[in-house]
Amino acid sequence: MTQSHAYWQGSATADTTWVASAAGRLELEEGRPVVGQTGDNIDLALPTLNRLWPEAFPFFSRWDYYITNASNEVHFQSCTGRTEARNKDILNPTNLERLQAAVGNRRYVVLLGKKALVTAKAAKLGGVWFYGCHPSLSAVNRKYKLGPDAVTLSSSERNALRLSKWAADIQQIPRS
Repeated sequence: MTQSHAYWQGSATADTTWVASAAGRLELEEGRPVVGQTGDNIDLALPTLNRLWPEAFPFFSRWDYYITNASNEVHFQSCTGRTEARNKDILNPTNLERLQAAVGNRRYVVLLGKKALVTAKAAKLGGVWFYGCHPSLSAVNRKYKLGPDAVTLSSSERNALRLSKWAADIQQIPRS
């Protein structure tokens, strides 16, 4: 596969593929997936994930992993009127075949958000599955509320605390 806004070929020794939802404006501009805050958030969470599951998460940079999206298409509000692909698009047989090829025979698959989970089930991906909400800044801020003592923390410290909670919530799930 060719590297693009929807696919990143990580290290040859990587046995984990991350599956996000869809590329947005930044991914289109940079020509690779999970850039911007979402990608930075993954990087910040990797030390916690490494501590919890070192075999699945041996690297501390997202660029060492294979990365793809549930959708091969770019979605952002001013372009498509939405930030997610429609189910009919992600469940298209051509898209499912693309996803199967992107994941290949890697041992671990990390599914970020509902669209990634729906697509992985339909594609009948192999491997050990991990699932968590999408790590966008808005999703993480909505899900992980901090107590009143967090007001003394800097913005980056609050984000790091939320991301350690996000990483701890990533669950190994059965394939179905």
